[in-house]
Amino acid sequence: MSKRIEKLVELFPGARSVADIGCDHGYTSILLAKAGKAEKIIACDIGQAPLESAKKNILREGLTDRIECRLGDGLEPIKSFEAESVLISGMGGPLMTEILENRIEEFSFAVLSPQSDFAKFRRFLFDRMEIVKEEYLEEGGKFYRLFLARKKQSPESQEIEQEEKQEERENEPKKKEDKKKFCRTAEEWEYGWLPLQEKDPVLKRMLEKEEKQYKEILEKKQIKEVKEKLELVNKALLYYRTPRNKT
Repeated sequence: MSKRIEKLVELFPGARSVADIGCDHGYTSILLAKAGKAEKIIACDIGQAPLESAKKNILREGLTDRIECRLGDGLEPIKSFEAESVLISGMGGPLMTEILENRIEEFSFAVLSPQSDFAKFRRFLFDRMEIVKEEYLEEGGKFYRLFLARKKQSPESQEIEQEEKQEERENEPKKKEDKKKFCRTAEEWEYGWLPLQEKDPVLKRMLEKEEKQYKEILEKKQIKEVKEKLELVNKALLYYRTPRNKT
């Protein structure tokens, strides 16, 4: 079992039901069931071959009563509001966005691990859910981003919370702090404000690796896009040279 799958399951809260989209050979679904993280798991994949492999693996583990396999594209095999939560990993950010865009409101929470277009995906997720946790993982020389997000509070709940914090909001320093909180920087959208604030050590290794790679490229040829990426990396690394932010 890969470290990435283990971390995804570790990040996953308990749920009555979960849709494992792009389940591949079913390893994540199996580990979710073994860890007691869900009562019912619907493992979906667009490919017949990997789904057949998943069925065999699930049968071998004696988990056919807990895990159901379905063939289909994205969330198509899942009925509306059939699953309480969703787990998707190993896909590019645009594809993951396409899958979730019209149905993300169905889920109480989501565990997601996009493979590209991180800033755009983070903006998409932030607009629709509350990002509770974000971690970086290194495996096989590659770095992975893992998100835990939950459904945003209802307007009623938000109104109650606003009333309870009215005095704090009237305090000018607090207002400035709140404004700063929601004005994210380019490096925070790219790398995530939570791991930057928490000084995630894996993210730091990734940033240092990218810094070295971009500098090596620029030593040979000045490329505008690479220079911009290096500037973004350097801004992100500044978080590790300042006192840890309190959240």
